[in-house]
Amino acid sequence: MNPNPMDLLARVILLLLTAFVVSLAVRRRSASLRALVWTLALGGLLVLPALSRYSPRLRLGLLPAAAAASPAVIPADRGEHPASLTRQRDKSANTATDGQLPIETLVLENAASAINPVPPSAISWLAIAGLAWALGFLALIFRLVRSLHSIRRIVRTARVSSDTMWVGLVNQVRSDLGISRAVSIRVSDAVTVPAVTGLVRPILLLPPDSVEWNESERRQVALHEMAHVKRWDGVSQLVNHLACAVYWFVPLVWYGARHAAELRELACDDVVLNSGTRASAYAENLLKLVRLAGGVELPPSALAMARSSRIHHRLRGILDPAARREAVSGRVALTMMAVAGGMFGLIAAMDPSSPLVVDRPGVNVGPESGLTRNGASGLPASLTIGIGGGNIPVSASDSVFCNHDISSSSNSVHEDDDNNRTWTVKISGAGCKIDLRAEGKIEYNDAFTDVESISSGGYFRVDVTDRDTRRQLDIVPTNGGLERTYRVNGTEKTWDDAGRKWFADFLIDLDRRTAIAVSSRLPRLLKQGGVTAVLDETALMPSEYARSQYYTGLAETTKLSPADVQRLMDQAVRLKTSDYYQSELLNAFLKNGVEDPEMREIVVGMIESMESDYYRAQAMNTLMEKGRPTPAEMDVMLGVVGRMESSYYQSETLKQLLDLGKLTTEQRAMVAATVSKMDDDYQVSQVLKELATRGEMGPEERKAFFAALGHMDSDYYLYEIASTMLTTQTPTADETGLVIEAAGKITSDYYRGEIASDLLAIRNLTEGNLLSVVGLVRDMESDYTKGEVLQKVLHHTTTNAKVRQAVLDAAGSLGDYYRGEVRRAAGTGEI
Repeated sequence: MNPNPMDLLARVILLLLTAFVVSLAVRRRSASLRALVWTLALGGLLVLPALSRYSPRLRLGLLPAAAAASPAVIPADRGEHPASLTRQRDKSANTATDGQLPIETLVLENAASAINPVPPSAISWLAIAGLAWALGFLALIFRLVRSLHSIRRIVRTARVSSDTMWVGLVNQVRSDLGISRAVSIRVSDAVTVPAVTGLVRPILLLPPDSVEWNESERRQVALHEMAHVKRWDGVSQLVNHLACAVYWFVPLVWYGARHAAELRELACDDVVLNSGTRASAYAENLLKLVRLAGGVELPPSALAMARSSRIHHRLRGILDPAARREAVSGRVALTMMAVAGGMFGLIAAMDPSSPLVVDRPGVNVGPESGLTRNGASGLPASLTIGIGGGNIPVSASDSVFCNHDISSSSNSVHEDDDNNRTWTVKISGAGCKIDLRAEGKIEYNDAFTDVESISSGGYFRVDVTDRDTRRQLDIVPTNGGLERTYRVNGTEKTWDDAGRKWFADFLIDLDRRTAIAVSSRLPRLLKQGGVTAVLDETALMPSEYARSQYYTGLAETTKLSPADVQRLMDQAVRLKTSDYYQSELLNAFLKNGVEDPEMREIVVGMIESMESDYYRAQAMNTLMEKGRPTPAEMDVMLGVVGRMESSYYQSETLKQLLDLGKLTTEQRAMVAATVSKMDDDYQVSQVLKELATRGEMGPEERKAFFAALGHMDSDYYLYEIASTMLTTQTPTADETGLVIEAAGKITSDYYRGEIASDLLAIRNLTEGNLLSVVGLVRDMESDYTKGEVLQKVLHHTTTNAKVRQAVLDAAGSLGDYYRGEVRRAAGTGEI
């Protein structure tokens, strides 16, 4: 497909709006995740033209078709097969009724040989628009090239750093972050703040005064800039610039590019803070760098650590104690890329200017659509009815109006404070068509089987075609009564018992699909036969929405016995009520309280039958607000949490359980055991921190806690939880061994050294514990960290000769300076 510019613009705006909505939905997640959302969206803009050209067409009919913008002009000398325009009348509409015209279709025959030349005025405007776009594009590309050239000149004139401390620190951080690419370090007088440049071969640019910075400042800079390298932010920034150059006339592109740049900086700040740096110290260092820059900034193509134009936004993010700072895992990133790719393909396939089949007078329908007036070759089996501002899912195979498939369905109701209503229902399918229109204040009888009154100026009109029979009923107010005009197949009939029965059945079936009369029918059913009558009626309803309205109405207005609740729940499950409507039903019950143990057991059982993690978590949280779960309920709920696929909802539900307070030791142990089976280290860490800081743990709880610790893969979160545990509760000798064993999986020397230091703060370590700590640091690459830990081992109160010798053996691989420090601490003097 070769899209016209307006079609492409519509797709661009749709893609950007999708990204904007997604970014709002994840606004409480980490900056790393939000930056990825906008980077994928901006990258998608660059591939959208190519995808739009080669994707199949998905017709929407949102914009006027390009061909319809001007009349077709067909030259007389185009050959022997000129295109011709013919008018076809729908044969099923022999006469005009109700003031409506017969439906007609305009068909362009031999359209392939027709030519629609663009008028001269359109050509001139198109040329002007194209020229304006080209000028803007070239100006921005020129600015980008000039920026890249400026950075290249700075790199070329910069000198290679000879500072061994900088080189060692950058290499250590590269190792900690898992960066395999080499990073060159250069110093330039043209640089006032640290920056990274280079897409494939990254270069760290430092100002001359960087040699005077202390170790903490250097480490913060190295972590921030190497985070840019690990995240390939140079590529992301280039994508930003190209997207802005191509779509410079779309304001939302500039918003997305600027927002993505800010989020990339925040994501790198999170790496620094996750390393253990205090937020206040880091914020102070950033302000210092901005002041030193003196307002002089690097070209925009460089990833500078501190730009004055963004510093206030970053400081708010750094100092926000509630901000989430986890990085996006490779699995999550790949999943998001796959989802984004599918979304790009769907948006590219959308053809907003292609006409749709619309079954009403005055609308042209092209035969190329592949649809017929009574068929739906391309329509889905699940449609949506709009009612009163909401959406009602409707299964096409559930129709009770015509007893066969429905291809399209819509229902809208608007009612003012005086009960004046405008009501429109349109349903069509194979051999079936329903058109209901009503306006005014309309009153029905109690059973909702007939209209009793209509306000002046109002009307009720229904037109139903079922196979070969067409019934039309017009009801209008007259002289304090109602006048009815009833037709069958175009012939007026007497309004007799047969007509009244047909209309009564029609209204009941309509309510069974839309629940439009629930407020009047539900009390009548309860009066006639109680809960049994209501459940008998809901069992006949093909619409899940309609059933749910009756269910929730019953739960909110009636004091139900546990047996009645069980019957209602059983029917909801048997009829495969979706999790959404089950959740609505549970909320209706929970509003009235569920202190009755039997009632709570039923509710918990329904939660267990749900499949959606979101609705499971929502229902459990609502239940917990009504009272602390019993041990039996806790067993079921933890089993449900264990079956969840989303670590986020697992974590949120478990934290809600812990917030209840006064859980038994066994229940807390069950929480810890559930955590040990979760995959997301961040979510695991959140629950384990709650456990570790809520008082002394029992033996089983501690066992499950350390089992969960041993399953963690993230260096930072493993360190964070171990540190929290070691500083809040003194571990036993065996538990100390488990901590050391878990720390052995850590690849970062820094985090491994921090855990070792926390362990050495415990006074009652055994000889075996100390030897294990020595083994923990033996293979470290960082001489500084290794030397510091070994000296702390020597200073520990329980160190003996065997431990001292193990320390000296481990120090053998250190450099001369640090080895000498360890030997002096051991009392053996210089080497």
